Parts: sequence; C-alpha cells; structure tokens
Amino acid sequence: MASFFLLATALLLSSGCDESSHDEGIPVLALSAEKLTFIVDEDGSNPTAQAVDITNTGSGTLGWTLATDASWLSVTPSSGDTGTETDTISVDVDFAGLSAGRHAAAVTISASDATVETQKVHVTLFVIPGSGITPVFVSFASHNEDDERYDMYDTQDGYEGMREAILKMMDVVQTHDIPFDFQPDWRFLQAIKRWETDALVATTNNKNILRHLKEDLGVSIDPHSHECATASDSAKTNNPDFADGCNYADVAYLIEELGVNPAPIVGGFIVNPPSNAIWEKFRSPLRGLVSPDYHWQAESLWGGGSPQHIDDPQFSGLWLPMDHFNFATDDPSQNLPNIGNGGAAPIQDLINRIETGQAPTGRIYTWTHMEFELNFYVNGDSALTAFERTLTQLAPYANQGKVIYATLPEILEIWRSVYNSEPNIYDRSPP
Repeated sequence: MASFFLLATALLLSSGCDESSHDEGIPVLALSAEKLTFIVDEDGSNPTAQAVDITNTGSGTLGWTLATDASWLSVTPSSGDTGTETDTISVDVDFAGLSAGRHAAAVTISASDATVETQKVHVTLFVIPGSGITPVFVSFASHNEDDERYDMYDTQDGYEGMREAILKMMDVVQTHDIPFDFQPDWRFLQAIKRWETDALVATTNNKNILRHLKEDLGVSIDPHSHECATASDSAKTNNPDFADGCNYADVAYLIEELGVNPAPIVGGFIVNPPSNAIWEKFRSPLRGLVSPDYHWQAESLWGGGSPQHIDDPQFSGLWLPMDHFNFATDDPSQNLPNIGNGGAAPIQDLINRIETGQAPTGRIYTWTHMEFELNFYVNGDSALTAFERTLTQLAPYANQGKVIYATLPEILEIWRSVYNSEPNIYDRSPP
C-alpha cells in the first residue's frame, strides 16, 4: 500500500433550510460538503487540508462561528460573515498519537440568525494499520420493509412509534461512536412525507428524521427496495402510485424529495438462484417506474442474498462480479463492484482465519452487522440491550486495529484508494 491516501466526499447540500418556507430577510446557511474523509497510512504523514465553502442562500448577512470536537481536528478561520459572497474554510487533521482505525469528529457551524442555527460537517479519519495487521472493515446497517409487518406506517401513532424506536437505536449508535448505514424502503419514506409534524420536526433540529440522521448524526442513507414485490394490500391501498410496482430509483427519488442525497449503494439484491437475479441492471442508470423522469446510478452492490435468505452468499471482500451466473468471478472489464457482507459466521472466525494464515493477508475483508428497526419497535429495551452487547463484544477488536468500522460508501472508497481496487473474494461458506 502507498504511504498516504486522501479522499473527500463532498455531498452538495441544496440548502440548509428547515422544513418550512423561508421568511424574507432571513439568512440561510448552506455548505458545499456535509462530509469529509481523510485516509492515511499509519506510517505516513498528515494529509493535505480540505476546503468547505459557506454560502448564504437567503438574504441579509449570515454571521457564523466554527467549533470542533476533537483535538486532532482543526479549522480556519473560526468565524465570519457571509452576504452574497462565498467564504471558504480549511479543515485540517493531525493523526499524531492516534491509534490505527477509524476516528470521527465534526465541525459545527453555528449561525444564530439562520433558519437552522447549526449544521455539521462530519469528518472521518481512517488510520490504516501497517503490514503487520490485515483489518476487517465492519459496517453496521438496518432495513425497513414494505410488507404487512409495517402496516403501522398507515397511522400517525404507528409512525411516531417507529420513529421513536429508530431514534433510540441511533442513541446506541452515537453512544458507541460507530458509523451506520440506514437503508429505508419506499413505505417508510412515504410515511415521513405523510406523518412528520412541526412538533416532531422540532425534536430533530427542525429537520425531518431522514435529514436529521444524515446531517446531524452522519448516517449514510442507502436505498433499499424489494421493488414493491412484497408490499402489503394496506401499503398499496394507502399509496396507490406504488400499487403497480416500483424500483430502486423510486426509493432514491423519495430520499431526495426529503432533502437527502442517497448514497450510491444497492442495499440488498438477489444473487441465488442466478435465474432470479436482476442485479446487472444497476450497471447503467436506472429509470424510476413511479418517477419515470428520474434516474439513479449505483456505484456498488451490497447485501446479496436469496429468497427467504435460505441460500445467501457468504463472501467477504470486494470484487467486480462477472454476471448473474458467475457472481463470484472477478471481471475487471465490469464497472459495478460488490461489497461482501461477510457471511453468517461470527466475525471472530474471520479474524482468526486471517491471523492463522487460513485467509490471505494484505487484502480487503468486509463484514456487516445487520439490525432491523422493527425489532426495536416490537421489543424495545431488550433489542437495545442486545445491540449494546454486540458492540461491546466488537470493541476489543476495534481497539486493537483488527476491526475498522466504516460505512459502505467509505469501504468502497478505501478499497479504491488503499487497495487499488484489487479484488478479494473470500468465501466463508461452511465446508
């Protein structure tokens, strides 16, 4: 691996507004990036600073101040006033004294006169361990679906119950300082549009819950879709536009309608049996069925499975699948990589295989821990306790650099920049 890597994820924000319309004369804070990522080799040097532009998309003068929440993160200047011009801040990191692994912090921009008084630029610093350790990149993700189990979305009380369950799940995520991929299906997104009230929005920094997860908590929002094949009768009755089918592009469009840029990750797809697989369509821009004027381009697959999950692939690593019938064959001529979810076996087994030479070192390995919001909605504190227990069990491996937490988009970028897109297809299927 090279001694130094740097990347930036600059997801443009359409505005920094709240869910209501602007009042004339009120400044509106807008940022050119909501996330910055630095990647550095443990034996390398500090990376180059990255820039974020501050603009006022409202009127008047926007007065702002900056603050950071980590000693390794700095920003200049610390304050300013923005009228019609664009002001630029410089974000710097210094990894001296930091252990190998993922380090997360944020730059908070406060503007007391703006419609939304504070916004964050989430900053992630990956310190990649030296040649002595081959880490496993661990992601955490959750799904919600569109079947009859989710008919609670058809009522205000049901939606609010699920919303509260999701926020409690996120409290655990924040307490343990882990990254997270939230993968909503269309039905939850429609429920946000229907049931978010001023009172609810007030509890999440004057933002709908999806914007709150992305902008305030730094969560990756990845589309997830069964393409309406499992939608309940109630779902179709209450959402007639989706009664005749939908696809990933329609989910991505709903995410954008709610003010969030969807991550370019396919959050689940069919691999087995190959005759049922349709994932090759994601190699080109996908046109919506409900929103036919909208196109969505995926950059990576993740979560390959099978109907009822009875024959799911058990791969760790990243590669470029050849086709439906040769999914586990790398084809450098293709353009759509797959992030392996690591299989059903515990991660301890994968770490042991790497350390004992059963799995080759120096390659990228991946593993995902899945949660389902419905579990937190139904089981409450017991589900939260189980989630906490899993994170506690993983913590020693993360502290030793054997595990590095990352979102799926971050893993994709690490594969490209650190591992030079070299394929690794490690099958963890039982003998």
